[in-house]
Amino acid sequence: MRKRMTPVLVALSLVILLAGCQIGTAKTRKTLPEWSRGEQLGLAGLNQPIDLLADNNQVHLVWVAVGGKALHYVRLDDAGHVQLSTDLSSTSAHVSDPTLLLSGDGSFGVLWTDNPNIPRALFYGQYDRDGQLVHGPTQLSPAEARVSDYAVAQNADGSSDVFWADEMLSDGGIHHLRMSADGRIAGADRLLIQAAGAPTLKVGADGLIHLAWVKEPSARENYVYYALFNPSTGELGAATQVASYRTATGLVSYPPSLGLDESTVYLCWALEQRAGGLSTGEAHTYLVSFPLNHPQASEPMTLDISDAARPVY
Repeated sequence: MRKRMTPVLVALSLVILLAGCQIGTAKTRKTLPEWSRGEQLGLAGLNQPIDLLADNNQVHLVWVAVGGKALHYVRLDDAGHVQLSTDLSSTSAHVSDPTLLLSGDGSFGVLWTDNPNIPRALFYGQYDRDGQLVHGPTQLSPAEARVSDYAVAQNADGSSDVFWADEMLSDGGIHHLRMSADGRIAGADRLLIQAAGAPTLKVGADGLIHLAWVKEPSARENYVYYALFNPSTGELGAATQVASYRTATGLVSYPPSLGLDESTVYLCWALEQRAGGLSTGEAHTYLVSFPLNHPQASEPMTLDISDAARPVY
C-alpha cells in the first residue's frame, strides 16, 4: 500500500534517508535497535511530500528537488543500495506533490501539479526503467481549471482512477478521470462530487476504492465524508458524514488522510497554531475510525504524538 511522507528529514525502515541538508556519507543514529542506520539519498525541497512505493524487492522514490523546478527519482535494491538516481524530465515552473505509479515491466508514471501557465494544473509523465521520458508531460486537468490537490488509485489491471479538486470549491468540486495502464487518458474528465475538496483514498483488497473528502457548509466548518468508488463501473456509492472539525483564524489545517486495514477505516487530520509573539505554538492530530463495512460518525480522538527526539515505542 502506498506511503506518503512530508517531513524535511525522512527516515525509512529500509535503511534510507532523504535529508534536506548537506549530502555526504554520514549516516544517522539508529532510531531503534533493530533498525540499521539511515543513509542519505539526496536533497529535497522544503515542505514537499515524498512518494515511496515498494515492489518486486525494489524501492522507488520521487520527490521535488531543491528549488522546486525538477522531480528526482531514486530506485533502490532489496539491500537499500541505489540502482538509479536521476532528475526526471517534467514541467519546470513550480512542480509539487508528485505521485508514483509502477508498471510490471519496470517503467513508471508520475503525476504532479505545476503552474507553467497559471493557473496550477495536474500533469502526468510516463518514464522507462532508466528514468527517460516516454511520453508527456500531459496536462490532465482542463485548461481553465485551478487544481488544489488530487489523489490517485492504481487498479489491479494497471489502470488508474484520478480524483482532483478545484482550488475554489464553488468552482466545481472533485473531478474524476480514468487513465489506461500505459498512462493515456481513457475517460473524459467529469465532476464527481460537487462543492467538495481534499480527496484521500486507499484501494481495498476487493479492488474497491475507499474515498473520503471534505465539504465546507459554512465558514470554518469542515464536514468529512466517506464512500466507496467502484472502478469497474465508475460509480460512487452512498456518502456518509463520518466526522467534522472547525478551523479558526490563525490555524493551519492539514486535511484528512485515509488509512485502511483488514477491518477498519481510519481518518487523521491535524490543526496547527503557529508560534508568534508570546505564543510558542502547538499542533494537534485527530483520528476517527469505523468498521470497514459500516461507516458512521464518531467523536474525534486526539492522538498523543511524542515530541521526544528518540521516543520509546
